[in-house]
Amino acid sequence: MLERLWADIADIFAAKDHRLLFELLNEPHRSDSSNSPMPVADLRAMSSLAYGEWGVGWGSRYTTMDCNNIRSWYQKMAENAPAKGIPTSLWDDNGWFKVWDIGSKSWNNNLVDCIAGTCAWNGTDRFNADCK
Repeated sequence: MLERLWADIADIFAAKDHRLLFELLNEPHRSDSSNSPMPVADLRAMSSLAYGEWGVGWGSRYTTMDCNNIRSWYQKMAENAPAKGIPTSLWDDNGWFKVWDIGSKSWNNNLVDCIAGTCAWNGTDRFNADCK
């Protein structure tokens, strides 16, 4: 059933460009009484990859993202995961985890630059004044 679902999704969105991404499974859990997380071995068997979406929910604390600590986290994750052979998926909900602003069709902050490894900080301290 999962294979057929993704085949249908691929057909529907075939004309879209390479920037459209879908996550195979979102926070998969077992359907047992404990609702326990699905074991990694089962995930690998289902998807042939082990890959941990990531992002920082800065919008829960700040109206504008200008925190060097968050910049550092994005840059280090983008550098280290591929170096270790770990494929990733950036979580951007256009809210707390916003990188791209859907309404203005523009980058909401410089986190995209941090992912690319060319991130400009506000000052030099990891926890600058805007990291309250």
